[in-house]
This record gives sequence, C-alpha cells and structure tokens, in this order.
Amino acid sequence: MREGGNGRGHLGSESDVGGTTGDRSVRCFLSECGWAPPVDIYQTETELVVLVELPGVDRDDMDLHISGDYLTVSGSKGRGGAEGEVFRRMERNTGSFERSVRIPSLVNASAASASLAEGVLRVVLPVAEEQQPRRLEIEKGS
Repeated sequence: MREGGNGRGHLGSESDVGGTTGDRSVRCFLSECGWAPPVDIYQTETELVVLVELPGVDRDDMDLHISGDYLTVSGSKGRGGAEGEVFRRMERNTGSFERSVRIPSLVNASAASASLAEGVLRVVLPVAEEQQPRRLEIEKGS
C-alpha cells in the first residue's frame, strides 16, 4: 500500500485511487465511449465507497466488475421519450458508457457489494482487516 503525504495509511495520492493519472476513464471519456459518468470515492476506517452517478440507467442495462486493481461500470442509457419526437436540444448523456477507477489492494474485493438508488450506484469495498487501524495496549514495563 502506498501512503499519502499524511502518513496515516489512507488510500494515497489522487493518482492512486480514481485520479486522472493511470485512470482508464479519462481515455474512455475522450474518445472510446459515448460518455463516462461522474464518480466520487471516499474511505472510512472500514470501507472504500465508490459512488457513480447514473440517472435514468436501469440496473439491467449496466455491468459492474472488478478486474485486477480496477473497478469498472459499463452499460447503456436510452434516449427516452416517445417515438417520433423531434429534439430541439439534447444535453443529457445517452448511449454506451464506461467508467473505470483504480482501487487499492488494501480492499477485500471478494466481499464487495453494490446497490442502486435514486440514480446513484453505490459500491462498498471493505478494507482488509489487516489494513484497518487497531489500538495497541501498552503493557507495564518491568
């Protein structure tokens, strides 16, 4: 595990987790996919949480997987509306999407869980027990 500058064992620098350096989502956003949903990542003492904004995307139209040190969500979002409509302006993202974020090895990926509510995909990756902070008892010296 690489530590950030604070030395407290957090996830590390922005390029370690979901930053733009080494993050395949930047490449995807610029040319290879229709669009890339925005992502927030935060850590508590016991879990790493990835939030992905996917309004209007049904859970059956997306795929979520962990491969190596990347979490990837992909799928498609339909245009919506009725047949024969003529759009005068179209600003909402539609079509295929993909977003990959780097996850640190300190998480237990096999125990990950995901839920979708109000257009936000929430992926919870528990921090491996050996990486969690623990309190040490100080024994009385002799």
